[in-house]
Amino acid sequence: MIENEKQIKRLFIGFAIEAPWPENLPHGRIIPSQSRHLTLSFLGNQKLGTILSKLSEMPKPSFEIGRTGYFQSCLFLPDKHPNVVAWQGHLLDNDQEVLSYERQLYDWLNQIGLQIQRKDHWLCHASLARKPFHPNDWLKSFRKIPFFISHLHLYESLPELNYHPLWSYAFLSPFEEIEHTADLAFNIKGKTINELFFHAYCALAWRFPELLNFIPSKIDLKDLDDLIIVLNESITHADCVTYCPYKAISFHGSILERSNYLEWEMIVDV
Repeated sequence: MIENEKQIKRLFIGFAIEAPWPENLPHGRIIPSQSRHLTLSFLGNQKLGTILSKLSEMPKPSFEIGRTGYFQSCLFLPDKHPNVVAWQGHLLDNDQEVLSYERQLYDWLNQIGLQIQRKDHWLCHASLARKPFHPNDWLKSFRKIPFFISHLHLYESLPELNYHPLWSYAFLSPFEEIEHTADLAFNIKGKTINELFFHAYCALAWRFPELLNFIPSKIDLKDLDDLIIVLNESITHADCVTYCPYKAISFHGSILERSNYLEWEMIVDV
């Protein structure tokens, strides 16, 4: 039981994310990496007990595996008088599932009487710092990095730029590095062959974010051989233009059908 459930708390609902965050960021009041998130709905000041009593009724996302994506640009919010540095995210796989859930969550919050304000379009972004900051320093230092959604949280906003989860719903990890006799190996999960591709790409970009500059704009995969061929084309392209630490993805194994998702062991020659 959470203490002080009758107290007023500053609350919001958002996706916790994992990313290979850079260690040295430009000047600013930096938000701790464990508190960085994608906000779905800001609830404002609410009685904690009232919200907790309704959480069992809250709709859950249609996806069980955490969505993958990458940060594509640096933003300063709000536009006219910015006080926040944020990185705009781009979801690699089915972003319609996330957008649909954000609208579903908004409808539910208003059905239970919270009267939540919603913008016309959900902006996928993570806040990294608050002012004072130097915009040019942030723009110059920005580099694309991958991320994936790990949890859905009810957060409490605390002083000193900390956001504490009060309730959590966990997603399956889209990829996990595993021990293998090869140089590098990952266990990849996805609902479809295309999802497996994006989750595998995110795994590769975790160690080599520059690979995100070579991701195909469109894919139409039919089988595992197609998936491996397209991954290797991106690796070759990256190595020709700049440098890539990966030699190739091995034509290895098969796609396993689990109860509600697909699984593949990706072997990387480095």
